[in-house]
Amino acid sequence: MRRAISNERYSDAIFFADKVLHLIRPSDAITMAQAVFDLANCYLLNKEHLRCIELLEKYSKHHFGLKFKLIAARAYLNAKNVQACI
Repeated sequence: MRRAISNERYSDAIFFADKVLHLIRPSDAITMAQAVFDLANCYLLNKEHLRCIELLEKYSKHHFGLKFKLIAARAYLNAKNVQACI
């Protein structure tokens, strides 16, 4: 996945990040948080801002932390939703 991102093949990176996320057990919170962040970042890089927001809202009950708030703010800002960003 990281190689696909470095080669700017974001749709391939989304595919792999999605598969990783779905293979992780929900009880492994740290690995799951990283997988959610990776997929959200891939969506953001591919300019799929609304899908990024939907993903973060879906997993918002896990309270992942500051880096998730930052990526959500970037997605809201790029989606022209400044009110939600604030």
